[in-house]
Amino acid sequence: MIHGPCRALDPKSPCMVDGNCSKDYPKQFRNETALAIDGYPHYRRSDNGRTVVKGRNEVDNRWVVPYNPYLTKKYNAHINLEACTTVKSAKYLFKYVYKGHDSASIEVREANVLNHDEVSTFMDCRYISAPESYWRLAENKLHLQSHTIIRLALHLPQNQSVFFTPGRHEAAAEASASRNTTLTAFFETNAKTPTTYTYNEFPNHFVFHKNSHEWKPRKKGGHTVIGRVYSASPKDIERFCLRVLLHHVRGPTSYEDLKTVDGYTAVVCKSTNP
Repeated sequence: MIHGPCRALDPKSPCMVDGNCSKDYPKQFRNETALAIDGYPHYRRSDNGRTVVKGRNEVDNRWVVPYNPYLTKKYNAHINLEACTTVKSAKYLFKYVYKGHDSASIEVREANVLNHDEVSTFMDCRYISAPESYWRLAENKLHLQSHTIIRLALHLPQNQSVFFTPGRHEAAAEASASRNTTLTAFFETNAKTPTTYTYNEFPNHFVFHKNSHEWKPRKKGGHTVIGRVYSASPKDIERFCLRVLLHHVRGPTSYEDLKTVDGYTAVVCKSTNP
């Protein structure tokens, strides 16, 4: 698990970019491991005089690639093991899933020429193994999607979002007033046909048709659907409380019904004290 070597030991190493190692080797000697603010930890690298010969060069602990001895021995392979301490770790994983084929760098030189003064020709090639070739020729999927997320609107009465182009805001407002959102259509459906579902459970049993702006009974596939109500900050107290009620009250028919318990309707009391 030795990097390179590169830089002055091998300026033509594949990791070299503009005269520097793109992987930032060799690392610095350190007495202890320290966590970085954004990136990989700076691992302990003892300056104990231990070296190893790789090729024609002698390298020390500064060139060792982070690894786990157990995994390296178990799988008998080179395994670079890093401790990801930031949210970029998820991006790093997906990068390797979708990065494409393995690359091979080939340098073409004339045989038996020691002082070759022409510009070296490089060719970037793609290596595709037999299983991967068949997988792509068969047009099999590279990823799968198990569930469908249905986004559910969250708004107070007459406070739904309206999208419009410049100069047509009045027409857009009028059209929005007569068009149901997923929330108002949810109330309307319960008023016509009482149900026992909460707002986030509704997509498991009904399908929202965007053309007619109404919920219709679902025929199949409800077990692979997840209803997600848009989030609301606790600072926006009314929308936040509305979201909480929608997750617990079953079959409400209106905003007022949502706030009614045993015949009593909750009201917002505002203090008159200065």
